[in-house]
Amino acid sequence: MGKPAVTECPSPDKTGCAGPGQAGPDKPAAGEKTAFTARVIALIKQIPPGRVATYGLIAARAGNHRSARQVARILHSCSDTEGLPWHRVVNQQGKIALGPFSGYEVQRALLEQEGIQFSLQGRIDLEKHLWIPQEKPSN
Repeated sequence: MGKPAVTECPSPDKTGCAGPGQAGPDKPAAGEKTAFTARVIALIKQIPPGRVATYGLIAARAGNHRSARQVARILHSCSDTEGLPWHRVVNQQGKIALGPFSGYEVQRALLEQEGIQFSLQGRIDLEKHLWIPQEKPSN
């Protein structure tokens, strides 16, 4: 016989242990956002035209410096419904993370319309265009 199924939450503080379909500290009810997601959305909405932020910077300012990929997921799933300026978020090298014919051209055109220039290597000068929020948003 195999190991018995674990019936108790393995996490000492019981976070992230909601069962299927159940809400919990790290798993909101359907249609609700986590606090991290709400902070990410609030930060992205603040990026002014002509400036960019990196996925990692947004993640760090939202409270989890290791969640740059989660920022990308939030952008993908919430940009339309939240009216996010998704095009103002780039990778840590100042490059557009989207590939050719997968949104790269649209993102670049939107940034160029805002006055952002690209190097021949496709990089944005982060010293010139990086937006750094003053503090973490509350939520």
